[in-house]
Parts: sequence; structure tokens; C-alpha cells
Amino acid sequence: MVWLGNDILAVATSTGCIRLLKYDVHDGELREEMYQPCGDGVSDAVVLKTGHVLTVNSECACVFNPLLTTEPIKISLKPLPKGVRTGKIQCSSDFLLVATSDGGLVNIPLPPLEKLDLSLMTLISSADDILPDASRVTRGISGNARDLGIGARSPALLGEVGAADGATSSDLNRVKFTYSVQKQALALINGSCELIVLTRQDGATSFTRVLKSGLPESKCIFLSWETVTESNLAFALRGNGVGLWQFGPDTEINMWSGMAYRNNLLSFSKENKSFDPLWARWSKAGQLALGLADGNFAVWDSVSAAISVSQKAGRHKHGITAGAWLASLFSPALALASTSTIKVSQGFEGAEWGSTAMKLKLPKKSAPSPGSRSRAPSVRKLASGLRGRADPEGLHFFALSFAPSGKYLAAIAAPTANLEQKQVVVYELQDQRETLVAVYEEEMDTEGSPLLLEWIQDESLFVVFTTADAGAIKMIAPSKYRGSRRVWPSTTSPAPGRIVDASILANGLMAVAFDTGGGAGTLLLLSAPRMTVVAEMPTRAPLNVTLYGPAPDGSAVLGMSFIAGGVEVWQV
Repeated sequence: MVWLGNDILAVATSTGCIRLLKYDVHDGELREEMYQPCGDGVSDAVVLKTGHVLTVNSECACVFNPLLTTEPIKISLKPLPKGVRTGKIQCSSDFLLVATSDGGLVNIPLPPLEKLDLSLMTLISSADDILPDASRVTRGISGNARDLGIGARSPALLGEVGAADGATSSDLNRVKFTYSVQKQALALINGSCELIVLTRQDGATSFTRVLKSGLPESKCIFLSWETVTESNLAFALRGNGVGLWQFGPDTEINMWSGMAYRNNLLSFSKENKSFDPLWARWSKAGQLALGLADGNFAVWDSVSAAISVSQKAGRHKHGITAGAWLASLFSPALALASTSTIKVSQGFEGAEWGSTAMKLKLPKKSAPSPGSRSRAPSVRKLASGLRGRADPEGLHFFALSFAPSGKYLAAIAAPTANLEQKQVVVYELQDQRETLVAVYEEEMDTEGSPLLLEWIQDESLFVVFTTADAGAIKMIAPSKYRGSRRVWPSTTSPAPGRIVDASILANGLMAVAFDTGGGAGTLLLLSAPRMTVVAEMPTRAPLNVTLYGPAPDGSAVLGMSFIAGGVEVWQV
């Protein structure tokens, strides 16, 4: 965080965003603009003597003009060794020093820059009817935080795999897929419990199979490429552990089916317990977390091959059914949930994730002294009042999601006595992530049952609901919009069918798949936070949809599977 001119605060995030903030004392509102001049993985940011904001990640240094918000200057870095990341930076008038995680320094010459008069800076009002400057959108830089700058783009088919090529479903397993943008590789697990990996060449719409392997007959709950190099593929099978496969010729699948846990005396026990995974997820740093049915968890680092396993503090009494990573270079966190429990582990050099896990506590309630007024919570309650069911006690958790800042943790949960009665709860993490305070709660209503929740880069939370014949999307912003919410679709433009799946990227691009009946469907692409439809295309009856990206030019890749079998990959 750095101060610019006219009481404007610039905040650079690890996701590559630059947020400009100013509190208007006359209007009593916080004005904000958001830009995306750089890609993900930003390790540090500084303000140059000229007034430009410089950020750096593993690929480039990015020089941003906060006064004119023109196209940023990008200075490419030489490729770093595998597993090495950028760190802190220092600048002089003509060169930049970048520290790396292996103890090295990278010297980067800076181009000549004209000094900016930051006293001329001003932020536009945050009123809903003000749109970003068109030039910001066409340059691929986000404008006002009310609209993240997603424009219409005609979807283009990259490739497809039909049921005859192995993309089939069964009662045990609906076809599950994942796509690597870097490798142009599609991996799927079909109804016959086979892992199939296919690749495509630039310009081709057909895939070539590079791997086909039978797997133990069990339900697949997870399939995904790691997000750093996209070289490692992981899948999780109920009762049979986790499979790992590295992209390349003649590589074999390694099954991780169990390991010896530590006992309370921190010595290895002789018993080798099998893995029965209930939940799995990659972090943005290439760490694979597994939540197991016996309440233990494990973390495997694809860069260092190090493994962290549960110790006494990290174990849950019940199976781990949900989790979320907080993407942070200096203060990462892993939240895991089981029945009645949410625990957060914080990783750091030399310590295992399991040894730092702490069960989140509810705040202590103290009676106000006579004649005193009770102190309001630090975050406004967005509901008229919490109805007492946001306490984790007695809840089964289906999904967790960290806000980009790490201040909030959103959950889809339901009482253990009625798992169909799903609700959305937003918790605030206080006291260095040791205390859990519910600040928002919403039960099932006319919008339906919550299906998915995702945060975008401006700290807005989007919740996708589904009903028997329709669905809705709600925007909730705990810290910014003073309790206001947006709902899509409007009453005058109903949804085209029943929402069966959705995917949301951090830049606000949404893909929503609808079943319209008769074996047909519709896919809508929407732009957050206004939820404006930017593209629509007819499909077969959809099963799942996933977005990958965004790329530096704002494009993304969309994968979609279908009830009758088959997977398609699109550029959007």
C-alpha cells in the first residue's frame, strides 16, 4: 500500500490488480477504481520517483501510469529456475533489483519515464450509473470497480471429444474433465473409470490421445491440473486414494493410497492407514491439499515434493468435506471444514501445515455495563439479523471460499439434521485468523438452493442458486456496498432454463449452463458485477462447465461436458 496524491491510496494485490481508493469526506463514500495491468503472482510493488506504480511477478515487471491509466509498460524477466519465485524489489532511477527465493538478485534496466504530476489525480464517483472509460476496456485494463471491463467476444471452438472417443458417463461416474491451457491437454475420467489424456495442436479442433489407463472402480471426486506449470495432473477416488501423473512421454500414474500418520508423541506409527478422500484442491503455488474421511489431511508440494500431514492440532473429529486456499505469497492459509468445525492452517518456512492448524473460535459475548450502548460489530450485517444458525456447531459444510484479502470466509452449509436446507454464511476472520464472526447469512428462498460461491477481485461474493426449473445469481459485498445486493435475472427477463452448473473467474467473467429441456441447453457468459450478458450460445443438455484463465489479453478457455457424453473446449 502506498499513498499517491490527493489522499489517494494505491493497493497492489498478488492477483495483479491495482486498487485506487479515496474517502470523500463531503459525500461520505469510499471512491474506488480498479485496474489489472499485470498477471497473477505479484510478489511486490513500489512507487517510482516518477509517480509510476511498478509491480513484479515471475514473468515480468509492469510499469503502470495511475494518472492516465494507459497501457502499462511490461519488461520481461529471464525465465527463473523451476521452483524459484520473485520476492521483494528495490528501485533506483534507472534500474530495478528483484530478489528471488533462491537468494539471488535480478538486475533489470528501466526505460526512461516522464515524471507524473500526481496532484492532478482524481477518482470518479462510485455511483452505479457511471461506466468505465471505453479506452480502458479496449486496452484490456479494468476500469471503475463497478465494471471489471469484460467485453463481448465470439466463442471459438478449440476442440471436442465425443462419447465414442471415451467421454462417457455412468451411474457411478459422470464424465469429469480438466483442461491445461499451457499444455493444450484435456484430461478426463469417464463412466468406465478410465483416465484419458488428449492433446491438441495450434489450429486443430481434434485431440490426439496420449494416455489411456484403467483406474480402480470408485467414484471420482476431483480431477485437475496444478496451476503453476500445469505439468502435474491429480485425481482423487473415494476409498482408493489419489493418483498423480506428470505430463510427458512414457510417464506412469503414481497412486498415493496411504501413509503412516504420526501419533500424539510425534513418532511414526506402524499402521499405514489408507486414504479415503472427500475433498481435494490445488493452491496457486502448486500445493495439493487432501481432506480425508477419517478427519486427517495432507498437503503435497509439487515443486519441492514435500509432504505435510496432520498432527494432533490439524485433525478433525469428522470427515473433511470442504476447504479453501488463501492465495498469498507471504501469508498463505488453508481452511478445512468438517461437521461443526472449521480450522485454518498457516504455512511458513520449516513448519508443517498440520502443526499450525487452529480451530476457529466464536467471539466471547460479554454483557454491556449498565447505561452503556452495545458496541456494533466491525462489519455491517447485511441481513436484517442473523438467525442463529451461522454457528458452525451442528452444520455440515459443502463448500468454502476465501475472499482475496483473506478477511472473509464464505461457506455453503446445512444443518446435519436436514442436509437439503442449504444456506450461505459469510464469516469474518479476526484476531489473526483465530476468531470466527458470522456477518451474513442467507437461507434457501425463492432463488433456490446455493450451488456455487466465488469471490472476484474487488471483494464481491457471487452466489449461484438453482431451483427445479430456473435459478439466480446474487452479488454480496460485505465490506463495500453497504449491504446492497444485485440479483440476476431481473423479473422482466427470466432465466432461459434450470441452472445446472456455473464457473466464475476472479476478473468477473461468469459462465452459466442451463438445461432448457428436450436434451437441449444454453450457455450464457456474463460480466460481473453488473451481470451483463456478453455472449450466448445453444448447447446440448449440459452437465458441467469450467472456466480457465484469464490470459493477459483478457481471454479465457471454457470446458463443458454433456449429459449424453462428450466434452467441448472453447476460447471465450
